[in-house]
Amino acid sequence: MASHHRLIERVFALSPDIRYCAIVDQRGGHIEGGMRHGMESINPQEENHKLFLQTTVARGMSDSWTKYFDRFRFSIIAHDKLKVFQFPFGHKILLVTAEPKVSLQLVDDILNILEEDGGR
Repeated sequence: MASHHRLIERVFALSPDIRYCAIVDQRGGHIEGGMRHGMESINPQEENHKLFLQTTVARGMSDSWTKYFDRFRFSIIAHDKLKVFQFPFGHKILLVTAEPKVSLQLVDDILNILEEDGGR
């Protein structure tokens, strides 16, 4: 668990545009992480579990393509108000949301952190 906390802190340190960072299990359960201190969620709290479940379904769908496309590395869902990034983290998922203006360089930066931490 300590490594999860360190990972989440490192991701938040990448950009002030990151709003949320958490690790979610394969059933959509929240393991660790949350909103950046001082930021308010755009969606109602009671909707979070739906987002976590959608994340796990998307991961499963992406994993099913690995036999053709090789390893699943990340996905991005872009809305007008928010970007949602999903990264495989062992059997779990690293879920990151950010302001829509965030640079896509964030993806490479997070992948580098995951590689350093051996989460791949």
